[in-house]
Amino acid sequence: GVILNVMPCVLPVLSLKVMGFVTHADRDRGTVIRLSLVFAAGVLASFLTLAAVVVALQRAGELLGWGFQFQNPTFVVVMIGVVFGFGLSLFGLYEIVPPMGGVGGRGAHSIYAEQFFNGVLATILATPCSAPFLGTALGFAFTQPAVVIVAIFLTIGVGLALPYVLLSLNPAWLRFVPRPGPWMERFKQFMGFLLMATAVWLLWVLGQQAGLEGVVAVLWFLLVLSLALWLHGAYLDFSSSHARRVVVWTVSIVLVAAGWRIFLVEPLSAESLADAHGVVAAPGGGEIDWVPFSPERLQEEVEAGRTVFVDFTAAWCLTCKANEKAVIDTDEVRAVLDELGVLPMVGDWTQRDPVISRVLRRYGRSGVPFYAVFPAGRPDDPIVLPEVITRSLLVDALREAGPSRDRSKAAE
Repeated sequence: GVILNVMPCVLPVLSLKVMGFVTHADRDRGTVIRLSLVFAAGVLASFLTLAAVVVALQRAGELLGWGFQFQNPTFVVVMIGVVFGFGLSLFGLYEIVPPMGGVGGRGAHSIYAEQFFNGVLATILATPCSAPFLGTALGFAFTQPAVVIVAIFLTIGVGLALPYVLLSLNPAWLRFVPRPGPWMERFKQFMGFLLMATAVWLLWVLGQQAGLEGVVAVLWFLLVLSLALWLHGAYLDFSSSHARRVVVWTVSIVLVAAGWRIFLVEPLSAESLADAHGVVAAPGGGEIDWVPFSPERLQEEVEAGRTVFVDFTAAWCLTCKANEKAVIDTDEVRAVLDELGVLPMVGDWTQRDPVISRVLRRYGRSGVPFYAVFPAGRPDDPIVLPEVITRSLLVDALREAGPSRDRSKAAE
């Protein structure tokens, strides 16, 4: 859980955490501590909910893995809308005006609710990462009784929220945060660009699942969402009457619902997703000639004397993409693959795949990335690599496995 704070999937959430400190740095220590504990409560509530979903689906016979919700394109679209909406708020297009807010500032309930949902958002964006050591821990958790699953998920949540709470308990550290002033508005807008970058990444993830037409449909929906949020910001303030609030909220909700119905129902249908997924390029990419993973093909190649390197990845896994760019698809690794006649095989877990889920569970993992080198003639004795790899680590594993026995067949 602590490690998740420095993983690439969580980096976009850091803007929300920093904004929380900047906004509330001038408040008394008690308020800051309470806000941090509410943030932690949001994290723990999210992990508890996720654990409950995992337990329920596990009992229903589902094969699950860490970040499994990102395999659902509808969930990805919802997250795009949430992150995009947060970004528009930071740009000043609108601000949620709660009924309990009084003239001259937001009500205390609104501030606590904001921190709680920041914790929820932090958890949602953190789950695609299977950080070092976390993958093995979760692989164990998914095979355990409900009590153990809940305990492990809550412990991870404590680790994720712990740095935020520790900072609030040590107010002396807050002296390094600049005093509130006019610069805060510019800083807030800059944070908005980071959230927009997150939305762009999520759009790319959706493109791997729903194709170009799905991405265009979501962009149209975001246009409608922007209009709804603009109406909220233009016609509501703390002095707005109850009747105006009802009208504006009703129009905004109708606009968003109509936008979803018009632009997203068809692209997110099972038929459209199946057609789109068939034309999406394999996530391995680069200059390596990847072969799609299948257990049968893996067994056949290894028994025939081929050394096989398997990369289980997903479009929404930033750790996977970082490893592929910085380690796997490099001149050094490509040269060793060619020298040893290793067959590179890629398993795409972007969308739900029970076959890959069973393989991950077999080796005690709950999510991607997952890397394994199968030496020639040893299909049941792979060299399993950690989630975060280096070139030397991968090259050493390939050389330890040894070359393919039939080099001429490997060259073909």
